[in-house]
Parts: sequence; C-alpha cells; structure tokens
Amino acid sequence: MDIGNNDSEFILQDEDLLYSVLSTGQQVTTFKTNEPLNNRVVILTEHRWKEHILIYHYEMKDFLLEIQDCVEAPIFITRNEEDPNRENFLKIINDGNSNVLIKTIVEFDYSDISNRGIIGNVITSFRTIDWSQFYLEGGIIYDATKRK
Repeated sequence: MDIGNNDSEFILQDEDLLYSVLSTGQQVTTFKTNEPLNNRVVILTEHRWKEHILIYHYEMKDFLLEIQDCVEAPIFITRNEEDPNRENFLKIINDGNSNVLIKTIVEFDYSDISNRGIIGNVITSFRTIDWSQFYLEGGIIYDATKRK
C-alpha cells in the first residue's frame, strides 16, 4: 500500500467489503466514521488494530465491521471513569452463538482542534458475555433507546 505525504482518501476492497481508508503521512486508517452524539470523526488506525486489538483481544478478529457499527450506532455512550477524554461505546450483537456486548473505547483529542474538528481514536474494543461490563460507568451521555 502506497502512503503519500498528503492526506488522501481511497477505497480498499477486501473480501467484497469496502472500507474507507484515510492515509495521513505514515498513519493508515482501518476505518474512518462519525459517531452519533456530536458527529465527531472517529478513526481506527491500522497500527492500533494490528498491534493492540488483534493481540490483546483476538476474539475481535472477525468483528471489524461490528466495531465500526458500535461507534456509528451504539446503544449507549458513557463517560470513561479513568480518563475524561475517553468515552465508552456499547452495543449488543449476536455473534452467531449468543448475544454479546461490544465495548469500544474512543479517546478524543480536545487539545488539537483543527479545521477537521475533534477527532477520536479507537483505543480498544472487546466483546464479552459478562454483562457486568455493561454497567454505565461515569454516566450516560448518549442513549439510543430514548432517541426513537
């Protein structure tokens, strides 16, 4: 994959699925999307996908699109108790065997508000059947069940 010095957007096709990919210098994005609360841009870098999620949460290897969907259409977004710049995106999916919770943690950089606005980076994502992960730490800031 050729990575230019200028920002450029291109499409990567993988197994009949289209992913929007943004290259910025040396950073390649696995996906770039918007979250529903304030329409902020959220990205998952290829580095974070390969060097964190696939190593520490290997159970997510077949759930890249579900991570993106968790950011785009969560049931809840809550404040992260450990870091005020982080938010927890929560979504229930069926993995083919049972209902599981996907928790995706996104960190927003408020110190570098550019002409692109506030950008969030996926820090981690994992799935679990341990519903205690669903507790709403830090308070709910987005509730999809009340938006319908």
